[in-house]
Amino acid sequence: RRFRALPSLEPLSAAGTSKAFPVTLTSWTLIPSWERAFATAFARRMERLPIIIAGETSLAQLAALFKRAALVIGTDNGPMHLAVAMDAPSAHLFGPVDARAFGPWGDTARHVVITSGLTCIPCNRLDYTARELPDHPCVRLITERQVMEAVRQIVKRET
Repeated sequence: RRFRALPSLEPLSAAGTSKAFPVTLTSWTLIPSWERAFATAFARRMERLPIIIAGETSLAQLAALFKRAALVIGTDNGPMHLAVAMDAPSAHLFGPVDARAFGPWGDTARHVVITSGLTCIPCNRLDYTARELPDHPCVRLITERQVMEAVRQIVKRET
């Protein structure tokens, strides 16, 4: 996948806090070398270099990290459910899957779901071939602005 560069989290100071938010890129997978390479490539596109521990944590270590996190941002996946279980404020980027069925449970102001708003969502289809993906941009159409607005709302509420 290709992602556009994300801004650093410095705009969070506009959300009513001057606290610095260091960024850590994590993952938990059976293919740690692939995750590490992906996170490194992603980090190069960020304005401020993050800490990269992708592919280096056990599930228990990831849970402990999420327990202390000020905010967790990610796509709909197992680690995001773990972040919610650890009571970390979170912003979830959802694509074709029904967030009402598979989204985070709990306080919707603390665990925010972000979608592109395409009318075909939720088709619940996860088996697109690489050739079909360009015609199904449900996650790619989520804007940085949407993500940053969700982050600002969560941070403002949490501080």
